[in-house]
Order: sequence, then structure tokens, then C-alpha cells
Amino acid sequence: MNKAIRQFTFLFLITMSIGYGYTNAIGVSVPDTWNTLWEFDKHPLHFNTYDHAEGMNTIVYTGYNSQDIRRTFDPETVWHYGAVFETYRELNEKTALYAAIDFGNTIHNHQFRSIEKDFYSPYIAFTDTTTGDFQYNGPLIDFFFSRDFGKRITWGLGINYGVERGIKDVFTQAESRELNSDVTSSLRIRPMLSLSVDGWFRRYHGRTALEAVKEFQDAQVQTWLGYLAYRMENPGSSVDMERNKDGYELGAGLLFGQPDRPFSAYLGFSRGAEENDARKGTKSVASERGYWQRNTSEGQIWLNYKQAEASWSLFGTMVHIEDWGKTGIYEALFFETEESRYTAGIGLQFTAIKNTRLDIMARAGMHSWDYHNYLKAQSETREENEWRVSFDFDIHPFPVVSYTGGVSVEKQPLHFTWNIPSLTRYLVQAGVEYQWGFNRICPALVWGIESAEGLDKENTIWQIRLSVMR
Repeated sequence: MNKAIRQFTFLFLITMSIGYGYTNAIGVSVPDTWNTLWEFDKHPLHFNTYDHAEGMNTIVYTGYNSQDIRRTFDPETVWHYGAVFETYRELNEKTALYAAIDFGNTIHNHQFRSIEKDFYSPYIAFTDTTTGDFQYNGPLIDFFFSRDFGKRITWGLGINYGVERGIKDVFTQAESRELNSDVTSSLRIRPMLSLSVDGWFRRYHGRTALEAVKEFQDAQVQTWLGYLAYRMENPGSSVDMERNKDGYELGAGLLFGQPDRPFSAYLGFSRGAEENDARKGTKSVASERGYWQRNTSEGQIWLNYKQAEASWSLFGTMVHIEDWGKTGIYEALFFETEESRYTAGIGLQFTAIKNTRLDIMARAGMHSWDYHNYLKAQSETREENEWRVSFDFDIHPFPVVSYTGGVSVEKQPLHFTWNIPSLTRYLVQAGVEYQWGFNRICPALVWGIESAEGLDKENTIWQIRLSVMR
């Protein structure tokens, strides 16, 4: 018992010394199914709840998004390619470890003026006067660790770290450098066999540095405040910008259920805060351009019932976000935003047919925004319904061969910066898995389209992946 206490104290001190963290926006988006709806298995306390196969996995991927339906500063097309190397190990009966690294590359073609990877993500963003192609590349690292101390305590650690560099290939030349990190430490205590109490603390940090350069004439840079108003920066052969983000999240949850019982339930809630600042110039001669803050509240609940031939799951989420910002020079309030999202759904899994698994998921909800820009005296209020229906299957007709696939349809509400309310997305995915010695080889294809009511244009999505699992 004393040895377990010493081990726990040592690991806890390591976690507290790690420092800042950040929410990474770097990565490849793949269609979600009902049992990965929240990426619940990525929580350091919960990732070993699901059936992970021990071993190593190598994934090579490439994909393409045509964005005929887009906003002013969005690129016309997006290419991405890269490779992921991941491993999952149960070091012993009490310890599990997951580690992965993603070497990703993203190309934005014909990006109008924006020198940002996502102009509409922050409330303070920068543009220049040229249209060109941006190429982003850099590694993204994921690490998850789970350790049991006796039968009543589990400690988890999650680390996400990414570095990315972007180059714009025209004059004005532009370069972006992004450093992101995210650390979560979590603890689960089991006061009784059927009840677990969770608590977690998350700290994240991010820094983005931008530079616009022209050789034969001065670079013209604009600083946008709240999407609608901008100020012209003093022209120069080199113009530097910087943006910083710091935030935290504190949460708690209750898990009801026993390993040998079919029913389980979870209820969780978290609060978070985030601070962002933007400045023009280097640190020694920086001039503040603005500051904005975000406060978040998030809740989730699910009920799960598992049987040998069929299982079902009911789930719901609630997210509420409040943002506000002030200008850097006069410290005047320039925007306020309230955002809310409520969703609920059901998932069904059928395994009654021999060598076959069928997953059906349906969810629906509401997404709303209430935005006020005081520099332009404009407001935008939007409330949209959302829904998603998906069907996935996994068939094993032969001992060494299996087929996977799925289809989904969803209505996706769009951010208030769009001039259309929503997109309808159709996705199809298909793959085959072949057992070759100790390796499993799985090529997969994802294809989809996005359309909007009243528009003749469509967005096209495709992605090809090759996985080799050992």
C-alpha cells in the first residue's frame, strides 16, 4: 500500500510540473460513428474502456476538399496527406499506454488575402493584399497513460503537442509558425463497486506567429476585429504579427455500472476559461491589437446497455460559450457573442448475425449564436436545427478477410460568418481488411458531398487511407 502511495505521489508531481497545454486544431478529420461521437475513448481516464488491440498501427492517408461553397477568406481547395504511427500497450494488468505521432501536410489553394490557416477561428485575424497557395506541415504528438492504484483509484494523463509551419508562395510572401500543447490530468475514485467519481484538470496554451514580407515594395497588412472592421497597418518590407492563447478546463463526472453488468451510465460537467491576445510587431516593440476571452460550460450524459446480440446507447450534450473582446489601444468593447448547442441521440449495435456487426446512430439538436459587433453597430442572431443519421457495418465472411463500410447524412449548421444557414453532408466510406501473417492490412476510401439549399454549387470530399496493424 505504501509503495502504491509513493508511485501515485511521484506521477502526480510529474503531471503538475508539465505546465501549459493547448487545444490542437492540427489533424485529419474523419467521419464519426455513434460510439466515437465524443471521442470519449481519448479521455485519459476512459480510453482503455473500449477494446483496444495491443500492437502498432501505421496509417498513410491523403485527401481533398473542394470548397466551391465558401466564405471570402476560405481557400478554394484543400489537400492533405501524411502518415500516422501509433501504438497501444498494456504494460501490465494495471497500466496502459497509448502513443502516436502524425506527420501531416495541408495545402490551401487560392487563399484570398488571408495569411491565417483559419481566418474565422479567432476574433482578431490578419490579411494582406494577395491571393496565393499556403502549405502547412509539422508533427502532432498524442500520449495517453492510465494507471490503477489498487482497486479503487485510477490516474490518467493525456498530452497533445503540435508544431506547424506554413508558407505562402506569392508576393507578399507570408510565413506562419504555430506551437500548440495540451495537458490533461485526471483521477477516478471508486467509493463502491458500482460507482466511480471522476475529476480532471486541463491546461492548454498556443502561440501563432505570422510574418508578411515583400522584396520590391512594402507589404500591406490589415488587422480585422470581429470579422467586420479592420485597420490598415503601417506598410513595411516585413510586418510581424503574433497571437497567444491560454486556457484551462476543470471537470467532474459520475460513472454508474459494474464490469459484469450490462447497464452503465455516465454524467459529466466541466467549466473552462480562455484568454487570447493579438499584437503587431516583435516582442520588444509590440503594439497590442486586441484581447478576447471565452468562458465555456459543457455537460454530457449517456446511458448504455450491452448484450451479446444487441446493445443500445442514449446520449446527450450541452455546450454554452460566452465570448467578449476589447481593442488593444483604447480598450473599448468591440464584440460580444453567446453560443449554445444542445444535442441528443441514440445508437444501436447488432451482433446477432454471425460474423457481422451493424451500427446505427441518429442524433438531433439545436445550435444558436447571438453576435454583436459594436465597431460596426451590427448584430447577427442565428438558430438552426441539426441532425445526423449514420449506418456502419463490419462483416467477416472469411477468417482472414473482413469488409467495413458506412453511410451518413447530416445537416450541419454554419457559423454566423456564413451567409447561408446550413450545409447538408453525405458521406460514404468503404474498406477491406486482410490478415497477412501477424499483420492486418486495411485500405479504406471516404467520399462525400456538401450542398446548400438554393445553391447550384457543391463541395466534394474524398480521403484514401491505408492502415497496417501489427
